[in-house]
Amino acid sequence: MKIFILEDDGNCSGVIEWLKNRSDEIKLVKNLEDACYFLEYEAGYTAYDKFIMDASLPGAKILHCNGKEKKYMGALNGIDYIFNTFPDLGIELKKEKVAILTAFAPQAKTYMQLNNYKDTVQIINKNDNHFKTVLQDFLES
Repeated sequence: MKIFILEDDGNCSGVIEWLKNRSDEIKLVKNLEDACYFLEYEAGYTAYDKFIMDASLPGAKILHCNGKEKKYMGALNGIDYIFNTFPDLGIELKKEKVAILTAFAPQAKTYMQLNNYKDTVQIINKNDNHFKTVLQDFLES
């Protein structure tokens, strides 16, 4: 399986190592600029099987491949990037394909509702007692 991960939290290094030990092909990026580069400018990354994206990242100004520049400065800018960009890249927004990884799951869910983002992607709570099981279920879906 090919997994694209956008995660900047060093506390998640154990999770990243666990994923790498599964023998999957992993592409790890740590900021929105790198995610944009690989997903929008490099061939093949949009065809990954799974996308695990951090909800909250340092602000960024992105020049998308369509020539439009967009600022991602909000507290949950990873979510904005997913919903603003993935449909244009042909990445299906489905719970089996895209997961938002966050320590702020209730806030992420509320944010998605307030911004009229469809409830189409999975939210995986880093603070859930069953975090590893939920992540495993997402990978096997």
